[in-house]
Amino acid sequence: MIFTVMEKQVLVEAQQVIVLSETGLIKIKLKAFTLLELICVMAISALLIGLVIGRVGKVPAYLTFKNNLYQVSDLMDEASNWAELNGKKIVIIYNDGQFYPQDERIRRRGSNLDFELPSFIDVSFNDTSPALKQFVFFPDGSSSGPDMAFSYKGHSATFKLSKLTGMPILKIDE
Repeated sequence: MIFTVMEKQVLVEAQQVIVLSETGLIKIKLKAFTLLELICVMAISALLIGLVIGRVGKVPAYLTFKNNLYQVSDLMDEASNWAELNGKKIVIIYNDGQFYPQDERIRRRGSNLDFELPSFIDVSFNDTSPALKQFVFFPDGSSSGPDMAFSYKGHSATFKLSKLTGMPILKIDE
């Protein structure tokens, strides 16, 4: 490439700059990376790539915990909406980490009312009855069901249903 700099023509080649002046050609060598610099850059790049690749696909425990709780909350909200729209009582049963509708016909329709909590999330209820835990949503928007407490790796949350509106109330302790 030829450039004009301060009324002098400059030719830039791979490793040198040639300045064309009235007195003749002046060659200036460009300094390239030394082998040591190149090895240092490669080592730092390899270290950074190793750190990044090690974290790809891994989600922090707190985000996994929150995501599962939001899915439970969405399930309860969906059940409340189903009850209001269809004019029928909807019962969601919790049994051994799994939420599902009591009515088999609703399950066969492919509803979003099924959800299984991962086994690493601990669930406890405010009552001690050994019966299946039921969350009931009525067509008028009201609901009933036990309060739940979730915990995982030092994180905790409480979940309850609004008896009047049927809306889920999820409180995650930061």
